[in-house]
Amino acid sequence: MFRSRSWFGGGWGRPKNPHSLERLKYLHNILCKNTTVSESNRGTLVESLRCIAEILIWGDQNDSSVFDFFLEKNMLSYFLKIMRQKCGGSSYVCVQLLQTLNILFENIRNETSLYYLLSNNHVNSIIVHKFDFSDEEVMAYYISFLKTLSLKLNNHTIHFFYNEHTKDFPLYTEAIKFFNHSESMVRIAVRTLTLNVYRVQDASMLRFIRDRTAAPYFSNLVWFIGKHILELDACVRNDADHQSQQKLDDLVAEHLDHLHYINDILCLNIPDLNDVLTEHLLHKLLVPLYIYSLTSETRPNTSPYNKEQIQSIEVITRNLEAILKGKSSESPFSRQMVESDEETKPSVSCVVALFLLSQVFLIITHGPIVHALAWIILQSDVTVFEDGATKILEMYISNAKSNVKLEFSKPQLSLEKALESSSGHDRDYTTPEYTGPKTFGYDLDNTDQSSCDLDPELVSTSLPSTSHISESSSIANDSTEDLVTQIHSVKASVKENMPDSPLPDSGIESSSSKISESNITDEEKQKLLSASSSASTEKITLENILERQSREIEKRPFLKTILDSLDCNENDYKALFALCLLFALINNKGVNTELLDTLLCPEPEEIANSFSTISTTDGASRQDEAGKEPGASNTPVPKKPMQSFNALLIHKLLAITNLACKPTSKVRLVTLELSV
Repeated sequence: MFRSRSWFGGGWGRPKNPHSLERLKYLHNILCKNTTVSESNRGTLVESLRCIAEILIWGDQNDSSVFDFFLEKNMLSYFLKIMRQKCGGSSYVCVQLLQTLNILFENIRNETSLYYLLSNNHVNSIIVHKFDFSDEEVMAYYISFLKTLSLKLNNHTIHFFYNEHTKDFPLYTEAIKFFNHSESMVRIAVRTLTLNVYRVQDASMLRFIRDRTAAPYFSNLVWFIGKHILELDACVRNDADHQSQQKLDDLVAEHLDHLHYINDILCLNIPDLNDVLTEHLLHKLLVPLYIYSLTSETRPNTSPYNKEQIQSIEVITRNLEAILKGKSSESPFSRQMVESDEETKPSVSCVVALFLLSQVFLIITHGPIVHALAWIILQSDVTVFEDGATKILEMYISNAKSNVKLEFSKPQLSLEKALESSSGHDRDYTTPEYTGPKTFGYDLDNTDQSSCDLDPELVSTSLPSTSHISESSSIANDSTEDLVTQIHSVKASVKENMPDSPLPDSGIESSSSKISESNITDEEKQKLLSASSSASTEKITLENILERQSREIEKRPFLKTILDSLDCNENDYKALFALCLLFALINNKGVNTELLDTLLCPEPEEIANSFSTISTTDGASRQDEAGKEPGASNTPVPKKPMQSFNALLIHKLLAITNLACKPTSKVRLVTLELSV
């Protein structure tokens, strides 16, 4: 007999057209009458919020008066009042509220309507609201809402989220707090959001990110990736029966996502962020955990360098850390200190390290990172660390403010605490103003060489600096003319203490040798010519070359580990990943070609030319003798000089192919294909 008098049951006063201004006024009246959330009215509020989103999307495309009324009544304030209530049913309403906002911002097409929604700062208030993130639905809709907002960022809308005067950017700072969330979809959304923020290229906003969040975020991100790597290594060690294949697949996929995310940041070519990220990656992850793990399984008595030289490298690494901190190098760390820390230092198995490094070189192409890693793998030995690298690090980093320890360790503060500590307004901003995206030092195609931060010759011929020149250093604060002068003075100072060849022991002829040859007397030239002619008559066999190259490799522990892993007598487990690493390293565009020559063509020019005089097989020799005329000299006729090659590497690759041809071989086809 009587109709229901509920707002949605009876329909008294409810407009028939669901998409109209009158319907929005009707829903506004409902919100006014239900300001307090309870179990009895939460269903009404949820339905009202859902309908409001539909009407606003319709009004965005058909009737601008809908948004006018929405702003006139300040309806977002009702959303805030609902969220801030702690009574029963508020969590249920918050889920619908976040879903409504997500749908609304995702479907808004008119920029004017978008500006209306963002104009009164209510959105930022919603972002910083303390939701109950233990509720999975709340967490999912909240992070989806933030990601949707990040998709709307551009040079105009960024100012609605980033307040330059108060140095506040809640959309970014609140989102990155969930970078290590247990749910993978949340982590993916955070990575997407950060990339959307970085792409805006707003100078003031990027300066805020550099000063307030870059170091805390990247240090905690690197630590999170490192912990993930240790978990992956533990899974490999404990999966002898292959029962954890799915878990291992998930861990590998997650790690590849991290590498692609890092590469995406680096490819945006934002120097301030790249410098900080590069420094933390090299100092806190790639060198101490990836590269040092290459020698983690080496037996103490298998090679003379295993205990003595590895400890020497560790001692020198600690002394480099002292240089980074501005301490005096006159009080070096002792080997006893290294031995005491050796048991507690995290590491992964050699196989995992080979796999991880191969993925780094396959995915990341940022020059300073991949060139630094390649240099350490191919060239690092005790002599180079003592005589070359310390000089360059001392020149470029001794005055830097940021001190990043060269070890895999947990950050002192969690990301949330670090952001809170850096949010004070009494922070000392001493770094220079960010002037927009440009290429620093490495990429010569898009950079004016007269104003780059680091001379490209030093980058390609020495141990790469992990952070180039710090923005806060004295060099960065000088004028362009002073910068060029100081760079040239640094080059001159470094060249006094280092060979001027592109890389130590690279075999590439240096300019100093050419100058010295032009200044010698005629008598000295005659002596040199006679000495070279006598040396050319000596028979250089392949065995001699292999023996000499083996002695050279003994001085380079990381490269020796890779080459030793090519042994397939028992199986090709390590060899497959070692070949993947060599393949990725050689084909990486960020690695300097002269550095690769030290791996592929390590012989000096005179040794390379002598390859042409090495005697061939007996059958070929008999053919030559049969074709000679009587009285012809038996001296081998020098052939056209051929390019040198790494005889030791080729010897190991040929050994793999020979083993693959045997019936009982354990060499897989993929290993054979990579070796060929």
